[in-house]
Amino acid sequence: MVGLLFKKMRRDIDRQRGQFIAVIVTIFLGITLFGASYDAYQNLRASYEKTFSELAAADLTISGGETSNIAQMAGQNPAVEAVTTRTVIDLPFQISESSKLIGRVIGMPVNDQPPVNQVQLLSGNYLSSGQPDGVLVEQHMAEHFDLSAGDQFVVSGANGDRSVTVIGTVASTEYLWPVRNRQEIFPSPDEFGVLFVPEEMARALAGEQSTTEVLVRYRSLIKSSATRSGTRPDCKFGGRSGRCAAG
Repeated sequence: MVGLLFKKMRRDIDRQRGQFIAVIVTIFLGITLFGASYDAYQNLRASYEKTFSELAAADLTISGGETSNIAQMAGQNPAVEAVTTRTVIDLPFQISESSKLIGRVIGMPVNDQPPVNQVQLLSGNYLSSGQPDGVLVEQHMAEHFDLSAGDQFVVSGANGDRSVTVIGTVASTEYLWPVRNRQEIFPSPDEFGVLFVPEEMARALAGEQSTTEVLVRYRSLIKSSATRSGTRPDCKFGGRSGRCAAG
């Protein structure tokens, strides 16, 4: 019986040789493409995780509320590795006579990187107390507007226009894909850009419209345990919840 079925299969293959070869090739290509895509995904994921680790990316971001109290409570939590606060505000930028946009200003400490959400310096120098008008431009904005160290443009803040000077170009884990929010996933580079400025400048530009964020980074052991258990660390401090990063 098995022999008859085998002979019938051979005759069917001989009669439809072209179709049989096409099916085999299709299956082979499908498996090959899946393997290549999965390998590329794993490499990209490993690259992202390495970058997030090296730049101490925040696991939790809380906006508004009693940020000083929230930061204090978070810092007392044994699961927290580091916590910091910063000023964030969206303001008009005038890069040139024909280039205007609503960009994001993010406050940073001078002379040294923050403990959470650091930036990678690609060119130029980091923020310095000796350059109070110096700013760092996020790489996508710098590339689009061809900005480099020494270039100047205007930021319109609560107390009027302020001329700023580019002293460096940076990459940030927050803006690997530069978007204003989750609703605008395909923004035009003519309409959005990011500046990292001294915290004192950010507060002066924002005035009373200032929004303070608390950035929290959990200890690696806590995050690894949460990932294995399928849960995630506490995303609430002082009655305030925030955006909790995956994993």
